[in-house]
Amino acid sequence: MRLIFSDNHTAAQSWKTARRVVAKVEWHPGELYPSVGFVVTNLSHPAERVVAFYNQRGTAEQWIKEGKGTNIHPRTGHLGNSYLPAGGSIHDSERDNN
Repeated sequence: MRLIFSDNHTAAQSWKTARRVVAKVEWHPGELYPSVGFVVTNLSHPAERVVAFYNQRGTAEQWIKEGKGTNIHPRTGHLGNSYLPAGGSIHDSERDNN
């Protein structure tokens, strides 16, 4: 795999000032086209570190999104009804697994 990082200051027509745009290009063997990602940022770190930072941030936001859908009661920690097997209870599913 070829991995290329690049950055440039550019301005879209709708922007009043130029901004830093960081690009990450991944080209895997056998693929016709590379995978390209862009990040608009004000961070001054090297392009590789900027991409790593935003990847970690995206991962954390995904965990938060997944956590919001767990339906756990905030005081007791008990699961809501969405995690119960159809027509049963948690105890029924535990008994079936033993």
